[in-house]
Amino acid sequence: MTEMSLSTPTLASILLPALDERGRPRPVGTLRAGSFTGHLLAYLIHNNDLLAVLYGTASKAARDSLWAAILKGRSVDFVLDTPRSRVLRPKRLSGAAAYERFDHEGPLPASNGHPLLLISRAALTSYLAVPPEKVEFDHFITFGPAGSDRPHALWLTQLRQLVLLPELPGWADVLWEAAVDLPSSTKPLVQAVSTSAGFASAWLVAADAEAWRAIYTRLAKGRRLPLPAKSTLAPAEPPRVEWSLREFRGWGGRT
Repeated sequence: MTEMSLSTPTLASILLPALDERGRPRPVGTLRAGSFTGHLLAYLIHNNDLLAVLYGTASKAARDSLWAAILKGRSVDFVLDTPRSRVLRPKRLSGAAAYERFDHEGPLPASNGHPLLLISRAALTSYLAVPPEKVEFDHFITFGPAGSDRPHALWLTQLRQLVLLPELPGWADVLWEAAVDLPSSTKPLVQAVSTSAGFASAWLVAADAEAWRAIYTRLAKGRRLPLPAKSTLAPAEPPRVEWSLREFRGWGGRT
């Protein structure tokens, strides 16, 4: 296994839709609600929960109607072309982890239309730094480099916004491996997102304070947490990630 990347993930490194030979986003399926349809460009689904979706439509009316159908929990079909043809009806998220919406300013080239991204707030570091008042996240979503078997080291900084824990250089790798290696009889603390396309590798991390503190204690007693000769604790607030769909502007030429 390689060490965790120390870079801060951006939307450009997280959102990786398939591209056609001209560099335009290529649909991986269809989004359908009643008479409205859209091109499905990327999605994250775990245990039938819709964590994120990027789609494009021929008109703004269709884009907004699909968005409303998802938010209101109406019947929305995800007709997937990859990895195999099938139809899913994932559940919408609710509460603090519900969706944040990001729109592209104009239509994409060809038939991909007006794109819209809905992504769980549990994936946004700005929300984790200042969670909604009187609402607590019991999990968060973290990302890694494309094809990686582990997330960016930022995951530990995200966890520390929800659970009071120390952090020193090198601890993110050790703690992640300890969480992955928990006995199968134990409730998992980290789970790879089960169904996805067009996104970098993603995981759900449980913000279980008691379980994480038990891991810290066990590793500390076993002297497995590296202690630099001279260091300070990591800052409490994570680096902010700017979320925007403006990166779509260069795909396929003019938009």
